[in-house]
Amino acid sequence: MTIEVIPCGVSNERRFKAVLFDMGGVLLQYKDPTSYGRLMKRAKEDKALAKDCHDFDVGTKSVEEIWDIVNDVFPGLPRQNLENCRVEDYAYLDLHMQQLIQKLRNAGIKVGLVTNNGFWSKLKNRTLVLSDLSKFDVVLESCRLGIKKPDPQIFELAAKRLGLSPNECIFVDDTEGHCNAARTTGMAAVHVDGCRALPAVEKIEELLGFNVPKLNGFVPSSRVNINGYNKNVTHLNLEPRYGAKISTYVWQSTYV
Repeated sequence: MTIEVIPCGVSNERRFKAVLFDMGGVLLQYKDPTSYGRLMKRAKEDKALAKDCHDFDVGTKSVEEIWDIVNDVFPGLPRQNLENCRVEDYAYLDLHMQQLIQKLRNAGIKVGLVTNNGFWSKLKNRTLVLSDLSKFDVVLESCRLGIKKPDPQIFELAAKRLGLSPNECIFVDDTEGHCNAARTTGMAAVHVDGCRALPAVEKIEELLGFNVPKLNGFVPSSRVNINGYNKNVTHLNLEPRYGAKISTYVWQSTYV
């Protein structure tokens, strides 16, 4: 007789089989947390700005073409070298979310990225997306699809590409309107309030029925210099494209 041991609190028939993440404000935190909020507030009052933001998200305009808008959110962008930019160099990866994604993958839960995003330049070769997408089963970028959140179609398409129904998915976003749109498709949704990722992680744990190791205190990014190249580091073991593996400690991060 074979006995299957199921960890306490984890159902053999788990309802949710995938978690879909937004990028900015969820996986990536802005160096100036208020910058994106300021931009959205301005867009509500300025129709021309709102149209530029929309065109960027659906792929008809690039960073190069709406420079002043994007540079306000990611200050210091090299205007003459946009094709070589990486979004991680102007924001930092949230450690709590990184841990959660690894835990999800270990548990056999699919992971997706659903982001309103745009192209760096008019060449439309590269988008403002994470450099390493290997941990995601699906990646949906608004600029490549021509549709953006909160259009319910983008959530339905994400579920379809995972081979799941929307009610088997959890969506995580820092915009309440996007969460509400996901809910209309049957998805569960978790709102990340400001930069407070940990309460959202705990809510996802609750929905899934398992716990993710927690961290004490605020976890900012660290900076290291790799062959003269400054880089944000927010995880303990970094294996960059530049050579040797680097081990670092993140300030005030401890397991409990």
